[in-house]
Amino acid sequence: MMVATNWGVFEFGERDPKFRDADDPRDMQIRARSVQHLSALRENFPTLGETVFLGMGVADFQFRVYITRADLGKMMSVLAMDIDYVQFKKGAIKDSRLYGVLSDMWSVLLNAYPEGSSYRRSPYESRKQQRRHNKNWWEV
Repeated sequence: MMVATNWGVFEFGERDPKFRDADDPRDMQIRARSVQHLSALRENFPTLGETVFLGMGVADFQFRVYITRADLGKMMSVLAMDIDYVQFKKGAIKDSRLYGVLSDMWSVLLNAYPEGSSYRRSPYESRKQQRRHNKNWWEV
């Protein structure tokens, strides 16, 4: 499962047993490509353990935090209960790279499922041309 917040993008999944000590109850992992995203997650959930860096070129998501399934469930509940926005991308404006990722995710969804949006973008129009026509897509 991938989760995008306005302070990071994370992939949640089970932890591979071969990379876990038998007495370690943390059976889930939160993976990220940015250590800053995990740091922001920890600011919101201070009980998370330390970030594990697997090394450059070792894994697709090289930064990880390990957690129990129960604690992950509690965290997901808090994330849902803390939603206080209509359009969450605007909250990521402080981090231009994250904002770009969230905008790209929006564009991919629009192109894959155009029938699910009132916003239309020509598949032949480049991203640069689109930005020139509309300063911000949400203002259309």
